[in-house]
Amino acid sequence: MLCWHQKTPAGTSGAPVDPGTEASGSLTKFPGPRARNGFGVLPRPLDWLTIALLAWLFASPRLGWESLLVDGDTGWHIRAGQWILEHRQVPTRDLFSFSKPNEPWLAWEWLSEVIFAGLHQTLGLKGVVWISGVTIVGTFVLVAARAARLGATGLVNLFVVLFGVGASTIHQLARPHVFSWFLLAYSLWLIEQDLLQPTRRIWLLVPLAATWVNLHGGVFGLLACLGCLSLGAAVEALTTGQIQAKRWCTRYGVLCVAASAATLLNPYGWRLHIHVLDYLRAGWIRRSIQEFQPLGFSAESHFHFELLLIAGLLFTLPLASRRGWAVAALVLFWAHWALVSARHVPLYAIVACPWIATELTHSIRQLASGFRTSCWLRALVGFSDDLARGLRGATLWTLLAFGVVVVWPGLRWPNDFPAWKFPVAMAARWGELLSTSRVLCPDEWADYLIYRHYPRQRVFLDGRSDFYGRELVEAYLSLASGKRNWAELVARHRFDVVWVPPDWAIASLLLREPHWQVVEQDAQAVLLARRNTTH
Repeated sequence: MLCWHQKTPAGTSGAPVDPGTEASGSLTKFPGPRARNGFGVLPRPLDWLTIALLAWLFASPRLGWESLLVDGDTGWHIRAGQWILEHRQVPTRDLFSFSKPNEPWLAWEWLSEVIFAGLHQTLGLKGVVWISGVTIVGTFVLVAARAARLGATGLVNLFVVLFGVGASTIHQLARPHVFSWFLLAYSLWLIEQDLLQPTRRIWLLVPLAATWVNLHGGVFGLLACLGCLSLGAAVEALTTGQIQAKRWCTRYGVLCVAASAATLLNPYGWRLHIHVLDYLRAGWIRRSIQEFQPLGFSAESHFHFELLLIAGLLFTLPLASRRGWAVAALVLFWAHWALVSARHVPLYAIVACPWIATELTHSIRQLASGFRTSCWLRALVGFSDDLARGLRGATLWTLLAFGVVVVWPGLRWPNDFPAWKFPVAMAARWGELLSTSRVLCPDEWADYLIYRHYPRQRVFLDGRSDFYGRELVEAYLSLASGKRNWAELVARHRFDVVWVPPDWAIASLLLREPHWQVVEQDAQAVLLARRNTTH
């Protein structure tokens, strides 16, 4: 099962079998010649895919690049990076709260925050959304190139990858996790090359893990992939006795151990691993944080994921029989986690799309082989094969597209966070009050206040749920819903300003209190303050 090299039919001269003429008995684990990465003069289909994705995702006249800022966490990431650049060190204690001032804090995405802060100093929010958007597009361009290398025909490849992009829109945000997306796609590129033809380049994953762990905790997804490959190969070795399977089990097991050791090269050492493990195991996180909960399957992007999930599960047995259980285990592992948590849906798409595309290609080839040569289906497959050659590698046009978009006239670049999501005008009018008070507000609005008013601003609770812990998160939820102990919590945390959506129960409750008054209210937010608070 794990013989990944090109097989040559008996009686031939030994020339490689073209993927378009694949025949029974001469199937290859990775059909098709190895991709060439030359830089031609004319754009290739992969370059056009880059341009199309940039236009599809970010050229919308209504949202465009602003859509990447609908999560307020971007705000505190920028300010944390700014602090690091100013102080030339990684913080070890809290910078932003009045609820846990100066408490120990692990800024485990510090390198991403430095990137965001550096671009923000140069280009403002334009730079932050640009690097995030380019990374997202680059991820799925790489996914398409991987699928082409594995033997997917062009039309099938594009169809599946576009569904992957659609499924991933639920988490396309200007946050450090987008770097994990790209690095996961690149890591799988190296792994799939190694499965095709063992190469020393696979050991680049070790220094890559050392860099990745300082960008985002998604590096543990790489370790999971290597572990799945090793365990899957072990299962195959036990069931088939193949020597090659045993070799793959050892190779990827050693690589997993080496990459794991490399992740210790971070400012916090092994403490980071314990922290991430505790965070991911915490049941209160899954109950409290929406992105850690399963999808509700109510939006269009959820439908895209549903189709990819069904396809991945349907192709599991064919995938295992043709590619081996190592790859099938990888797809099943991420399918499970995508069902458990919405934030893993894009990771499933990145892992599974190339394999879904190649297995779908194989099924279509088998179907087409039953028709006459002149059949439109055979002609379509031939055209799709030609298109696939242009999807195996990009040219300098892709890099040029990423650069030109920065200066392209007519694009809407954000100067602030989206006003339809955050009450930015009210925050500007009452900046002095908000930045000098103990404010209760939604965690995303707190993220925005940090962005707008730091270093003066201190908040009760922002998007760093791993830092605040269960007690404060549950207190925050109790305040939002107006549970019985709301008055006790207001007194304990000494709030003097409450800035919340009008439908929050706490707003209605405080309106009945004689010591509180409305400072301003509109359809988006109500700002209340204690009567003795200076305005």
